[in-house]
Amino acid sequence: MKKNIVFSRKIIWLCVLIVSILVSFIYASINNVFTTKIIMFNQMHEQVPSGEIIKDKLIEQEIRIPKNFVGKTIEIEVLFSTYNRKNKSVLEVSLQQGSTRETILINTEKLKDNAYKKILFSTNNFIEGNVNLQIKGLSGEVGNAVTAWLTKDLSLGAVSIDNVQKSEWGLVFKEIVPTQKYNLLFGFLFSIVLMLASLKIFNYKNSFININFLLSTCVIVILILLRFPSLTTSAEIWAESATNFFNNANSKGWLDNIKTLDAGYLPLFPRLLALFLVKFFHIKANFPIFAQAISIILIAVFASFITLNEFRSIIKPDFIRLLIAISLGAGLFHDYELYTFINFAYMGIIPCFMLLFYNFERRKRIIVITASILTFLILSSKAYFILFFPIYLFMFIYHLRYKNFKTLIYYLTSLISLTIQIIIVFINRATWTSQPTSNQVSDNISIFVMLRQTTLFYIKSIFGFAFKLSNNANIWTSYIVPVIIIVITLIVLFQIRKKINNKIYIFIISANLLAIASIFFSMTVPYIRQAPVIDKTFFVPNIRNFFFSNALLFISIISLFVSFFRERKNQIIAGVFCVLLYSLNGYNASDPYKYKNLSFSQWNELYTNFDTNGCLPVNPYPWIICKDNNRILFNSSKLASNQLINQIDIETLNPESKNWKVIGFLLDKGSIFNKRIKVIAYDSTGNEIANTIEKTEGYNKYGYFLFDKKQPISKITFFYEDNSTLFLKEPSIMIFGN
Repeated sequence: MKKNIVFSRKIIWLCVLIVSILVSFIYASINNVFTTKIIMFNQMHEQVPSGEIIKDKLIEQEIRIPKNFVGKTIEIEVLFSTYNRKNKSVLEVSLQQGSTRETILINTEKLKDNAYKKILFSTNNFIEGNVNLQIKGLSGEVGNAVTAWLTKDLSLGAVSIDNVQKSEWGLVFKEIVPTQKYNLLFGFLFSIVLMLASLKIFNYKNSFININFLLSTCVIVILILLRFPSLTTSAEIWAESATNFFNNANSKGWLDNIKTLDAGYLPLFPRLLALFLVKFFHIKANFPIFAQAISIILIAVFASFITLNEFRSIIKPDFIRLLIAISLGAGLFHDYELYTFINFAYMGIIPCFMLLFYNFERRKRIIVITASILTFLILSSKAYFILFFPIYLFMFIYHLRYKNFKTLIYYLTSLISLTIQIIIVFINRATWTSQPTSNQVSDNISIFVMLRQTTLFYIKSIFGFAFKLSNNANIWTSYIVPVIIIVITLIVLFQIRKKINNKIYIFIISANLLAIASIFFSMTVPYIRQAPVIDKTFFVPNIRNFFFSNALLFISIISLFVSFFRERKNQIIAGVFCVLLYSLNGYNASDPYKYKNLSFSQWNELYTNFDTNGCLPVNPYPWIICKDNNRILFNSSKLASNQLINQIDIETLNPESKNWKVIGFLLDKGSIFNKRIKVIAYDSTGNEIANTIEKTEGYNKYGYFLFDKKQPISKITFFYEDNSTLFLKEPSIMIFGN
């Protein structure tokens, strides 16, 4: 009877799981969560109100659904003004394309003054092409109606009011549309999660398969895919991933690549991956996709190491270790750049530390060899890992005494890796410590000040949630709250000191010592040691350089509080409480390119031009890589402040331009255009010498232009591709050639 009851409960949980995952997937699919989106917008310039939208007043503007539009949702955001009053009128906002029409009614009483109003259209039959946007007053009188803002920025077209065309004015609005679906990918991943969770419910056990590990890895991958499309589904390349790893792999031999450093340390793991992708598999045009896919999978695998059954002696409940892995992998204490190809090794802190408490003597030789190779590669990839040298050396001597040969293999390979990295960092220490400071000046700081800062950073790392809770208070209250919590914590620790076994104490002490060492090591970087540690607005968890210390302290604190309880239920409650408490620091990372057309890098579309003409943009702006002796000749800040211009006089900006041989340029348009831009180039005498149309879509924020041949260019003028005149507001230009 008892077995039947247990089985029935499992069936109920399985049904709940299936329904939950199915509903989540359907909801997300309908709402275009699994899609790449683009955004189009114009800028405010000499803006004026359209006039009160009273009954029967009609505002119309032809907008464009761009190429590659998929799905059925179109989001329009119109900038309204309420005249700083509460109005009682109704607007009819419509989209019409041929016989397809959808209408949304808006109660103006709920509108905010000078704020965008989001309007969602979801008719299936809209397709790529022009669409008529209409805003009509259904009710409202003068003095009791809202207005819409107009701008002289016509990048998204001109407006018509009461059937009168206003050729100099356009409606201020944004348009957001999905352009690529990934429902099949997410459907596959959700199915895997369902399968693994089902096996977990029915307590499936296999000596070769760890369900928690696979489940954690899969969930982390899904969360990263959802949070960072520009690094996953629409992967673009980031900084040194292109300028260092790809460029060197593409232009140098294997040995020269392995000897090439990054900021004064050896980045072996990403270097080898880049070499295999470029030289062995000849992946170049799709390098960002493959490099980022490998990075995300490795981050998920590294974070999930803590779920292995071997670590139950540190944190007993499997559920809590699963929660820790997902929290760290999904972004707790991260920033955007930690998920890039150049920084995935940061997450290697989890396996490198947890394997200190792994019993290799009971494992097969293949596991020992695999762990040794993996750890060797991780330790050889970031300078921060040299902090492990003392503890790895101690562990090596300890196991040498007891002749634990399998374990000795692991620590010997790790020490070799660390020794190589220490030598390289020491030789190149000037490079490591000369990174830019916050105010671009060198600073000299005493060891005592660095120790003081380390102490303050350490306290803020542990009690970051307390500083977060007191963020809006004054400077005194901001520190009273953390001090009270620190005192309470010390009292609790004193009371429970005899209830924790020695292994957990060693784990906690080791984690805290490494965390302190990591923070102190960060003080060697000028812009970190200049950070305002006393400033209540400065939160350690927001800084990537402190991921080592934050992750170690996070795990050790959970281990401490969980071990205080004996009953599994209480351990889970304590662990969940700690995770939620530290989650108050927030999952701070966000995708700066969540709209694909805002990305400076457009690797897939432009790689062919790089191969033939020699320059390619790289995120973030203004990074760029060049070949064939090409280089950046000129990089401007915003031109013509608060003005609309349709030409750029290059010779006036830089007289040396007459000696340049220009092959092309990158243009920050400022606004998003619904058509491609055409450029006509002139020489110093005013003669037309070249013309070209941008190689990218018009809705991209950054336009890429190439000329047929290299030549000096004095001036360029902008037009739409249909030869109508075009004006840009505060553009920036990056010219390349030689």
